[in-house]
Amino acid sequence: MTFPSKAIIAGFSCALVLTGCGGGSSNGGGTTSQFGDLNLSVTDAPVDGASVVNVQFDSITVKHKNNDPESLDSLEVTNINLLDYTGGTSRILLQTEGNTSLKLRAGEYNWIRFDVSASIDSTLDSYITIDGSQYELEVPSSTGLKLNTGFTIPVDGVANFTVDFDLRHSIIGPFTKGADSYYKLKPVLRLVDNTTVGTLSGAVASGLISSCDGVNDMPAVYLFEGSLTGEQLDDMDIDVDGVDADDSVEPLATVSVPTDGGGDYNYTIGFVNEGSYTVAFTCDEDDPASDDDATLSFSLDETLSIIAEQTTIKNFSLAL
Repeated sequence: MTFPSKAIIAGFSCALVLTGCGGGSSNGGGTTSQFGDLNLSVTDAPVDGASVVNVQFDSITVKHKNNDPESLDSLEVTNINLLDYTGGTSRILLQTEGNTSLKLRAGEYNWIRFDVSASIDSTLDSYITIDGSQYELEVPSSTGLKLNTGFTIPVDGVANFTVDFDLRHSIIGPFTKGADSYYKLKPVLRLVDNTTVGTLSGAVASGLISSCDGVNDMPAVYLFEGSLTGEQLDDMDIDVDGVDADDSVEPLATVSVPTDGGGDYNYTIGFVNEGSYTVAFTCDEDDPASDDDATLSFSLDETLSIIAEQTTIKNFSLAL
């Protein structure tokens, strides 16, 4: 099993804006403090070979553009196995709606950070389980898991977002510390507005899966942003901008297809922003520790549209 040797915490320049209603002013005409609510869920894409990726969240810190960072520690849940929330499912992590003690100032925010526990003594607060063995999962202790994506909380309204942990890009290792092995979590994160996302779902036919008969084959479904040609489809080894020198484009999401199920495999990629995408299937192994552009081949690819709050179906078989 191979994990990424590097990962990039993705930052998006565009702000996710929600409209709200309400407002207030003082008797003298000045604007009073205005507040709104933030509901935040987590989801993830599974990682090959791992059965548990447990993360211990201590708090969430948000930075309003006009105020100091604010730490929120009244979380709905703190200890989460991220692999329990794949395939379009999610788990509420923070919910200020209905909790007057957690009201946030409305307006634009610069970033959000997840403050995660590191291991204390022999207790593994955050850990990964591979082939039945449990290993420490090291997280950034000073910066936490920071997402430099702007978002807006509406006045007297609710902002509903989901953070997608792309674990296939985020876990690197193993490393050694004395006689022990451990892994590192350097997450690739996406912040999406729940009102503007849809779902991609479908089946991979058993005949197509069985056609992947190479020793190192690792069949998978890949999703790319935009209408792309086959030559533009990239592997998971990417540069800072997400586009290689030859204009190939990194995948937005990938789903591994198991080869031992004995039948069709149903897949789901959830929380995809509305727009045009290219979906593709490959039998080839994609080693994120190296650039596999020359060897990674997509046998099937097709352009499709994702529509907000709807499910788009794409099935893969031996023939389109």
